[in-house]
Amino acid sequence: DKDTGLFYGSQDADESYYQSRNRASLKPPPIDRTIYADRNALTLSALLRYATLTENTEALRIAKRLANSIIKHLYKRDRGVFHYLDSQKIPRLPGLLMDNVLFGLSLLDVYEVTADKRFLNLSKEIAKLLVEKHFIKGLLRDSRPALVNPVTSGMLKKYSLLRSNYYGLLLFSRLQHYTPSYKETLSTLIKELSKTYENLYFTSSIFARSLLIRSTPVYDIEIIATAESIKPFLQGINAIYLPFKRLRVYLLNHDETLINKRGLPPKEGLYICRGKRCFKPISPAMDIAEKLKRIIK
Repeated sequence: DKDTGLFYGSQDADESYYQSRNRASLKPPPIDRTIYADRNALTLSALLRYATLTENTEALRIAKRLANSIIKHLYKRDRGVFHYLDSQKIPRLPGLLMDNVLFGLSLLDVYEVTADKRFLNLSKEIAKLLVEKHFIKGLLRDSRPALVNPVTSGMLKKYSLLRSNYYGLLLFSRLQHYTPSYKETLSTLIKELSKTYENLYFTSSIFARSLLIRSTPVYDIEIIATAESIKPFLQGINAIYLPFKRLRVYLLNHDETLINKRGLPPKEGLYICRGKRCFKPISPAMDIAEKLKRIIK
């Protein structure tokens, strides 16, 4: 959508149209131009993964623009994520769990690719909202009752709730590496969700991934650089697939107190540890991606 920078749906499925050899003479199916938050959040994460795997700078530019567009058009600080934009581009239907969870996760993805702390802080903000307004009786839930349109409850309501909670657990599991605020929430979610995954085997891999993030030592990556020199460090990190990582960035001439507190030297470099093992610092003059490949083997 050129007006908002967001992605709308697509052409409605019409098998007779797509299978016809004379499509040029037929009227194309209507295009669904409704803009949904959950689909845009998933698109954002997919674009980021594509951009980093292919080193496609245009895809990364589109992803950054999409992240800012979601924030601008579908998010309000006191209400969280809105489910969709209506035909007048007005945000509607706040309070749905999956919208907030997926956007919180995609914001973490943006931060870990760009090192822009604004996205990390916003992900934390959404997590705080989830705890305050969505965490009810041991599970995350929609903060408003299901409506007749467009979220009518049906036979898959229980599955939808648990699937949203698995993603919610994933969000809190990833955020635990950046803030200790959600230990109690995490423990309660794991206790409740551990009773459910055997009956939802087709989506329980999300639950399993959350447990892995909690129990597996992450790659703790710290970058010291100037705002101008940070780019090659990020490019090197993004060129390597690190499923479990924590990224922290300190800017020279700005974060001296934090650098001293961490016991790091005040000079440009990439410092990486995993568990109790720390590796030799990587300088900007080195082939950062190649050095990281050797570390993770």
